[in-house]
Amino acid sequence: MSWWLVGLILVILTGFYWYSDTVYAGRVFPGVQVGLLDLSGQSYSEAAQNIAGLFKKLPQQTILLQTANFEQTYTPRDLGIVFVASDTIDKVINFGRSRQNPLFNIWQRLRAMTVGVRVPADYQEQLNLLDKVIGELRQSIDRTGVDGDIIIDQGKAIGKPALVGQVLDEAKLRADLRERWQSGYFSPVSLSLKQTLPHINDDVVRLTVAEINQALQHPYQLIMRHQTNELTTAQLWQWIEVAKHNNTFLVRLRLADLDVYLRELKTTVDQPVWDAVITMTNNRVTRFQPDQP
Repeated sequence: MSWWLVGLILVILTGFYWYSDTVYAGRVFPGVQVGLLDLSGQSYSEAAQNIAGLFKKLPQQTILLQTANFEQTYTPRDLGIVFVASDTIDKVINFGRSRQNPLFNIWQRLRAMTVGVRVPADYQEQLNLLDKVIGELRQSIDRTGVDGDIIIDQGKAIGKPALVGQVLDEAKLRADLRERWQSGYFSPVSLSLKQTLPHINDDVVRLTVAEINQALQHPYQLIMRHQTNELTTAQLWQWIEVAKHNNTFLVRLRLADLDVYLRELKTTVDQPVWDAVITMTNNRVTRFQPDQP
């Protein structure tokens, strides 16, 4: 960039600065707003009066907080907000008139006159009131996630689906409210919700149900030395129990029922031990009975 072009730009910016300073002396620069209140070209006293009037109306307005299944309306006072007109008036009057940085003044004035500038409304917060409202919102909106489950009913394993939980995103709500207080325009707030996932999801339930039903589809045989005993599917379905363990399921037979069965089985299977017997007559073996385990 040649020096003459740099010099021309500096001349134009200096001229713009002097012109805007002269034409808008004692007045608000064009394009400056507070909320929806346009203060372009107003004298300081007019701007102060209009801002004070706006700030008297703001506490009477309402703001809607909503989700797909919930709606609640509040006033700024309900949420602990007190608007401060004096600080906002000072910001408007001093906008583009910093005594320490002329280049920043030029940038602010150009931005206001070209695209417009909304000066943030000043306010004070009573956080205890907002915290109370957020607590009430969470009672209405938050939902704890529910793990999937398995029940045994009439010889069949049946899965109960998991439920995804939801919690209010407090940080997003506070940020949305700050944006509306500063803008002075209280458009509805769509509450942001965060999902809370269950520990045992539907996939775990579905796979476990399929494995149980397949495993207990046929009876089991207990093969012993001299006999075979059958565990019927009806017995197995009566004894089975399903418990949650480490984000999955523990499938087992109830120990009490199994213990009763084994004791009954023991009475039919166990046989006394017979030692081998030798009968001798006149120093001759006349009878031999082998041992029986």
